[in-house]
Amino acid sequence: MFFHDSLAGTSVQNRSNKLSLILLIVVAVLAAYFPLRENGFINCDDPQYVTENSYVLEGLTWEGFKWAFKTNFFFNYHPLTWLAHMSDVQMFALNPAGHHMTSLIMHVLNTLLLLWFLRKMPIGLYQSLFVTALFALHPINVETVAWVSEKKNLLYTVFWFPSLVAYINYGKYKKKKDYFLCLIFFILSLLSKPMAVTLPFVLLLLDFWPLRRLSILTILEKIPFFILSFSESFITFNLHTHGAAISSLNAFPLSFRIGYSLVSYVNYIINTIYPVNLVLFYPYPENSLIMKFILSSVLLLLVTLFAVRLRKTHPYFLFSWAWYLGLLLPVMRFFFSGRDPMSDRHVYIANIGLFIIVSVGVSDLLKRPALLKVKQLLPYLSLLILALFSIMTFKQVQRWKDSLTLFSYAVKVSPQSFQAYNNYGAELIALGRYKEALEVTQKGLRVNPNSKELYYNMGDALTRLGRIDEAYDYFKLSSPNLSISKDFYYKREGLKYLKEKKYMQAVHFFSLSLRLKDNDIECINNLGIALMGLEKFEDAVEMFTRGLTINPKNYQLLHNRGLSLKKAGRPIPNSSQKDK
Repeated sequence: MFFHDSLAGTSVQNRSNKLSLILLIVVAVLAAYFPLRENGFINCDDPQYVTENSYVLEGLTWEGFKWAFKTNFFFNYHPLTWLAHMSDVQMFALNPAGHHMTSLIMHVLNTLLLLWFLRKMPIGLYQSLFVTALFALHPINVETVAWVSEKKNLLYTVFWFPSLVAYINYGKYKKKKDYFLCLIFFILSLLSKPMAVTLPFVLLLLDFWPLRRLSILTILEKIPFFILSFSESFITFNLHTHGAAISSLNAFPLSFRIGYSLVSYVNYIINTIYPVNLVLFYPYPENSLIMKFILSSVLLLLVTLFAVRLRKTHPYFLFSWAWYLGLLLPVMRFFFSGRDPMSDRHVYIANIGLFIIVSVGVSDLLKRPALLKVKQLLPYLSLLILALFSIMTFKQVQRWKDSLTLFSYAVKVSPQSFQAYNNYGAELIALGRYKEALEVTQKGLRVNPNSKELYYNMGDALTRLGRIDEAYDYFKLSSPNLSISKDFYYKREGLKYLKEKKYMQAVHFFSLSLRLKDNDIECINNLGIALMGLEKFEDAVEMFTRGLTINPKNYQLLHNRGLSLKKAGRPIPNSSQKDK
């Protein structure tokens, strides 16, 4: 598709015009993602990955480097992703425009790498260009590009395509250098995101087509790849199990898992063909699940049988269909891992299989003489599709401007997603719009009355409105085992935030604790420390002085008052100076 090879006259077959078409795709990507320059961070995962991660906030350091290769923070092992975020902070600090710029550059790079890979395949130039343009401009990929936390998706793709190209070269020329290049790029891809575990499967697909070398021997030569893949899968499975992201069969029977997975396969196709109402969180389908399961099973089975039937005459179809099914397998809900049944970011590479089927399939279909007139319209239809997707991508990028924009849109188009209500409510609290936050959170609780996160948001909003008794009841619901006094609970929450250097939240909870127990020396001292963290040194001096009126000889209060006075540029009393 895009243009048909037979329509390409000699004037467009020269190198200059081919480069012009590639440049046109790059310019189209930059135009479609132009609003990204004004987007900020969001309150989902970005705090853990960047804005509140103490190691990342230091930029590139030796301690951060060691941490990146040791940590399994956030239930994944992806050290290169941590280094990428540290590099962004090193260059741009917390200016979100810089972080988004590197993501966009990586997406453009992946677009060019995809075209490089496709040109190694027996796919026509203009079919390859159309597949590349769909990948570059499809709105379903906005989540990967516009979400800072999903830099891992972009990064593992950067290494994924060179690995495939190296393998194709190895299959053709049998050079060991290409084999080891393939293995090295695979390792780099694994170190960027566990999703790369499917690459050995894709290598087998390449043996089937176009290399035509699938045999026991070619399977055996991939043993190092499968060892790495299974090892990464084992590590990730265990991390997710400990993180409660994988539920037992008692909680969710296997039949439900299979049903949700098959329905998701079809829903991804629907969202690719008709990409409207794309959101970060999709709710699990509750109505007509059995009927959806049956229809999805029949559709997937028919397409699979059709692909198998065409394996000799049109092998690209089976290759591309297996690519789509196989690459999505690790994120299907057979293990019930994740917050929702599907996510746009999961089809970033997987959808290339669908794009190849459409591009090459339509071109093959239009080779029939009876469809000659339709074939002549193909370039214009292709450009129209790409133009529509570009406009939709532009608008989708705008919806990712910030948490408020993203989640207010999500609750409108996906009102059954309690996660969207949770993040929307949390952002309203952060903006000081507490009454609105209560309304939003209450709507979320009507969708999911068992959400601990929503109960916590209710408690948080109520405390900020001064309704402490009501708030504590909701905090108890968010932590069913809570059996401590209110003041101690608030102090504990404050200590948690102080340890994480979230000083504003720490000040909030220490203040609540002091309302209930105003002579708590430890709480007064910690509130002063949190105020110093916010660089409110005069307020910190006042707080430490308040503590010293209760216990004039407390060493910590004397020491901290001396520090805060020094920071405030005020003279230090003898008592504080001495203890300092």
